[in-house]
Amino acid sequence: MKNDRQIEVRILPSFWQSNFAKFLYVLLVILLFLGTLYVFLTIFKLKNNVHLEKQMTDMKLRFFTDISHELRTPLTLISLPVDNILQEDLDPSIKDQLLLVRRNLDRVMGLINQILDFRKIQNNKMRLTIEEINFAEFTRLCSSNFLEIAHSKNIGFHLVDESNDAKIWVDPERYESILSNLLSNAFKFTPSGKNITVRTEIKQNVAVLSVIDEGIGIAQEKINFIFDRFFSISTLRNIAQKSTGIGLDLVKKLVDLHHGSIRVDSQVGRGSVFEIDFKLGTNHYDGDVDIILSDQKTPLKEPAEIEAVSDIEKTDTIKVNPLILIVEDNDELRHFLKKSLKKNYRVAVAENGLVGWNKIQQAMPDFIIADLLMPEMGGLELTKKIKEDPRTSHIPVILLTAVTDMESKVAGLKAGADDYITKPFSSEFLQARIENLMNQRIQLQQYYRSQYITAKTDFNLPPLELASQEDHFMQTLIQLMNDNLENFDLNIDLLATKLNMSRTVFFNKLKTLTGFSPVEFVREVRFERAAEYIRDTQLTVAEISYKVGIEDPRYFSRCFKQKFGATPSEYRIQLSQMIQPDL
Repeated sequence: MKNDRQIEVRILPSFWQSNFAKFLYVLLVILLFLGTLYVFLTIFKLKNNVHLEKQMTDMKLRFFTDISHELRTPLTLISLPVDNILQEDLDPSIKDQLLLVRRNLDRVMGLINQILDFRKIQNNKMRLTIEEINFAEFTRLCSSNFLEIAHSKNIGFHLVDESNDAKIWVDPERYESILSNLLSNAFKFTPSGKNITVRTEIKQNVAVLSVIDEGIGIAQEKINFIFDRFFSISTLRNIAQKSTGIGLDLVKKLVDLHHGSIRVDSQVGRGSVFEIDFKLGTNHYDGDVDIILSDQKTPLKEPAEIEAVSDIEKTDTIKVNPLILIVEDNDELRHFLKKSLKKNYRVAVAENGLVGWNKIQQAMPDFIIADLLMPEMGGLELTKKIKEDPRTSHIPVILLTAVTDMESKVAGLKAGADDYITKPFSSEFLQARIENLMNQRIQLQQYYRSQYITAKTDFNLPPLELASQEDHFMQTLIQLMNDNLENFDLNIDLLATKLNMSRTVFFNKLKTLTGFSPVEFVREVRFERAAEYIRDTQLTVAEISYKVGIEDPRYFSRCFKQKFGATPSEYRIQLSQMIQPDL
């Protein structure tokens, strides 16, 4: 008998094990994948947008910078003739109009400099030059540029000083840029009949500069955006006046570089107040600034006459104007500089550095003015070639450029440039710099005369701490004179050959360094050495004459008397009489 029983039990799956649940799992994974993909794509898109925005900003700044550099040369061509005309006796009405042109040229240059400063800040290349200034007085001088604008727009312009003659440490040029930007905005958005006030005061050991206007004001929700790059205030204030949108951003960055702070308080329809705090003293500045403790400027010396001679052997030199070579790729500026300088100098021109270098080797000019950026060969490379070549290292070089960054200036000076002038510049300023460098060359001549020609026990000088090309040339030349002093045939050809120079190059270089032609130089050294022999030895006049390379003792005595005012015998007697009382 079977007692087995069967019971079928069907266990239904739980919900999380059901097919529907599995479908949901797959759907969730797909959604999670899509969500993650969307997040990553969004992040990538945002990063790409930021990168594109940065590229667009860099392109804008590069465009502004390039245009600014290009504008400097035509501005120079405008300002130079205006400055020249202003120096003449003009009708007052014409002079007023030219002064208006001059002021607006300065204003355009200020705007260009702002763009270049902004570019430097973006590239972290802005370096402040900190000086101590009178807070109120310097602010008054900077503000005075806006008096005419205030008068023309019928706006009351007031300066209030509550600083008690305080001094602050700032970069004067950047401080002026900060104040000029704030005042430009104030005048731009302040209607006729209203007032603008500039206040200087000291609060809690902080110098506070305030610019207060009664303009149309800024909405509160917009104030946080006014320092954003390329954000135009005119769009915020519903004003038709156009703006580049970098002025206040530049102000904010310049204030930050000074470790200061800026605040804005504004009400629509009532005006705005900009307050900037500058810390007193210098302890807050880091090592990324240059601090000038004193501002003593060396006055320009009076112009002096420089002699230049042709390559002929004679003692009575012909006085001619120095030869200046202008190396400039801009045709108009090159011709204008030639016209301006030819009144006082002989002028040669070259359209680029390569042509200029060839002309330098041919003409051996007394002075060189070169543009920094040129085709074929730039001014920097040209300057290096000039200063590294022993034949030309003595020639002064001035670099002209529209580039204002400190790195380019340092590179130019390291290459050996004697001066660095930024476009635009005045013709008078350029000529003053040329005259000053010419005077320095005269001082250099006096130095080499006293160091290398004056009679000494031995002509060999102790080595200088920093030997230049010129020092090496003079020491080598004196050594040649020592070795060949008794040589009756010592002349310019022998010395030039020993120095591996052509006759012309040697003549020009020696003339520039000492003021003597080779014949005069040899004669000076010989007679200084002869005077030494007379003082320190008992040699006869004939023996001394032979020792210094002069065959005819009578000719020697005659020339000696021309130089010292006494014959060799009389000179020895005078020396003995001067020494006798001391014995």
